[in-house]
Amino acid sequence: MATIEDVVKVGNISDIFPEEGMARVTFPDRDNMTSGKLQILYRGQDYYMPSVGDQCLCLFLGNGMEDGFILGTLYSINNKPNTSGQIVRKVQFGDGGYIEYSQGDLKIKTAKNISVIGNVVVDGSITQK
Repeated sequence: MATIEDVVKVGNISDIFPEEGMARVTFPDRDNMTSGKLQILYRGQDYYMPSVGDQCLCLFLGNGMEDGFILGTLYSINNKPNTSGQIVRKVQFGDGGYIEYSQGDLKIKTAKNISVIGNVVVDGSITQK
């Protein structure tokens, strides 16, 4: 019978397979044993792929480390949140760009260009800095 330690594990992303929405995870507390390809839990239509090295929480089906799910990545001393607050949604990109929505304000920072496909309607003033 599987114990909770066999079912719920914390490890590090070791390989990603973006086209499949899957990744492999290595477990330092298990002599760096590596899982099979695990499905990555996602939220609605959000696309998210963890990076190699990210610490993550996994749930296994109790029959070894071949069948299971990556429930998400974890904040830690080495991976602190990139923003804070209760009413904030921020997506940080590897090149320094981000999209942040906080209490009615939307901020977009890009490393290059912003492309808009469709019409742009402004109902308010435009301020140029």
